[in-house]
Amino acid sequence: MKYIIMFVLSINIFALEVLLPKGPPSLPIARVALNMKDINLKYYTDPVVEVVPNIIRNQDYLYVIPVNLGAKLYSKNQDLKLLAVLSQGMLSIVSSKDYTDIKNLDNEIIHIGGQGSSPDVVSQYIFSKNNIKPQIQYRSSEEVAKLMISKRGTSAVLPEPLASLVLSKNQEFKRSFILKDLWGDGDEVNSIPQVGIFASKALLEKNVDLIKEFEREYKRSLQWIEEDIINAGNFALEVFNLNLDNKVIVEAIKNMNLVFIKGKDAQKEVEGYLNKLKNVDKGIIDLIPGDDFYQK
Repeated sequence: MKYIIMFVLSINIFALEVLLPKGPPSLPIARVALNMKDINLKYYTDPVVEVVPNIIRNQDYLYVIPVNLGAKLYSKNQDLKLLAVLSQGMLSIVSSKDYTDIKNLDNEIIHIGGQGSSPDVVSQYIFSKNNIKPQIQYRSSEEVAKLMISKRGTSAVLPEPLASLVLSKNQEFKRSFILKDLWGDGDEVNSIPQVGIFASKALLEKNVDLIKEFEREYKRSLQWIEEDIINAGNFALEVFNLNLDNKVIVEAIKNMNLVFIKGKDAQKEVEGYLNKLKNVDKGIIDLIPGDDFYQK
């Protein structure tokens, strides 16, 4: 089945503009764009170059970015709001070794994509929590995946769909740990509010009806993905031009923990996440946003 992506062919000057990464975590929004005419998608590859300047200049976009990045940018633009959390964790440790406990990684070599990235800061918290010090080697997540596939590494922290790709290409590897399962303490929910959608207060106030429609369509997209994951996988492969098997993308979707939790409803979860990251390294985030950061 071929999908005609109308938002690529035409631009509606009255539409919501969304800046988002070109990859499977953006799958629900790509589906929204099929069903909602007043939305235009603009894919980015480098958030530092293509997203951060727009947020600092208070440009009228919806921004899909890591939650810790959005919180850090709040200190530069306190008009920024967290509209919703979109993923509760999409990171795994894959390994060719038979690890049964996260403590087994102490002093072991592990590859992580991007120093200071979400995979790095989340991993650093979990390592610190368990009093272990793996020997971290940094490359981009794509380079790390290639190393694992070619058997030039034994363990890595990878986001989806790269984790599922490695498992499909190298049968020696297994999904040793899902990081969200290692996150919570005691009665705390095991979830990592890793990805969110943000916008300025001004944009949200002048587009109330469009935002409500976007929220409704997003939730419908999540339901469609859950109920028809095979076709959702085919849709992702075509929209994002991915050279993967459907089985790989379907497995990746299952491990993306896609959600739509409104900003205010996610406040406790996000504050816990940010405080943990700050305790690991104050350079990750210098200011924990207050109540105004969360869209009601």
